[in-house]
Amino acid sequence: MNSKFFAFAFTFIHLGTVFAQVSLNAKFGYSFPWAVDDIPEGNIFYFEDGSREVELVKASLGSGMNYTFSILHPIKKDSKVSFGVDISYFNGKDVAILIKSSLINIRTTYGSKMLWICPVLKANLNNKKVSPYLSLSPSIGLFGEISEGFIGNPYGHELIEINSIYSKGLAYGINTILGIQGQFFKNSHLGILIEINSMSSSFGPKRGEIVKSLKDGISNLEEMGMNKVTLFKNKHIKDATLPNDLSKPLVATRRYYPFSSLGLTIGIRILLI
Repeated sequence: MNSKFFAFAFTFIHLGTVFAQVSLNAKFGYSFPWAVDDIPEGNIFYFEDGSREVELVKASLGSGMNYTFSILHPIKKDSKVSFGVDISYFNGKDVAILIKSSLINIRTTYGSKMLWICPVLKANLNNKKVSPYLSLSPSIGLFGEISEGFIGNPYGHELIEINSIYSKGLAYGINTILGIQGQFFKNSHLGILIEINSMSSSFGPKRGEIVKSLKDGISNLEEMGMNKVTLFKNKHIKDATLPNDLSKPLVATRRYYPFSSLGLTIGIRILLI
């Protein structure tokens, strides 16, 4: 009986030591486009006199809402330096491109999603009630997805609607955070975080699939066979003299989309002692 009691007491004390000064953070915020890239086709407007206006579109698919949970632990008791991990779900804002004339009206939209896993190294200026801090995180993006929606009448009469999903592959980036944390009350375990974060990243999907294809409201998806799927590769060889084999996916050059952003985040901090 005594041995079981002492074993339980030792385990309890050990766990208390391990989790002492661990902080749990729940954050959300909005990211704005940063280090944007040109979308080559841009917005195009055709006029009756035969002239046209081309408007350059600069965008990053890293713009949108993000929701983050993190856990941090000081490298030693009362240290101003902590390490841990951020897990962040990102839901991007749609980017739209337009082509318009008196006969043609085409709209293409891009959306994005990503789950970021970020090992964190954080340095506080002090251990006071209010403390500025800086953190640096190499970031890995999992389950990345880019949605592309096309709707319009490129031939002047038929209405065509095509939805595609680009996925597979990992994204890599660096996330830098400048923030300030404070406690609600003296000796309180609850606090607030306010952060400005900069994410530098891009994402190159390895697979694309047309999930919806309508011509004047009638689906023609089955007619595409496996050509509705495209595999993106860094290097490939294609014989342009041969017709597409409907039993096999298409192959195309891999493209990287900008995911960089500059964001503002607020959150709640819970300190375990």
